Order: sequence, then C-alpha cells, then structure tokens
Amino acid sequence: MAAILASAGFTVEDANDDYRSHQLRVTDGPAQAVPMGTLRDEEVTMPGWQAAGPGDGTG
Repeated sequence: MAAILASAGFTVEDANDDYRSHQLRVTDGPAQAVPMGTLRDEEVTMPGWQAAGPGDGTG
C-alpha cells in the first residue's frame, strides 16, 4: 500500500503504533490535485477524428 501511495505522489511513513502494527501515516499529498469530474487533454482528443462538414453524407 505504501508503494502505491508513494507512486501517486503521497508522502507515507510507518505509523509506529504498537496497537496498529500495519497502519501507515500519510503526511503529504500530491503537488497538484485534479478535481474529480474534469477530463484531461488525452481523454478529450481523439486521433484521426474529423469534424463533420458539408458534403460528408451526414446531412
């Protein structure tokens, strides 16, 4: 779990808690968060896609 969080940009350390031996402490998050519900450029662009125009058989 620590490796996954670290690869996502979080700073993680062992909690050092005798009662919770497998607990992690997240001390810092990624530098730039992407708001949920927004699309990234690579999700919007479609290579090879052409806008429909006059004379293309769609109208």
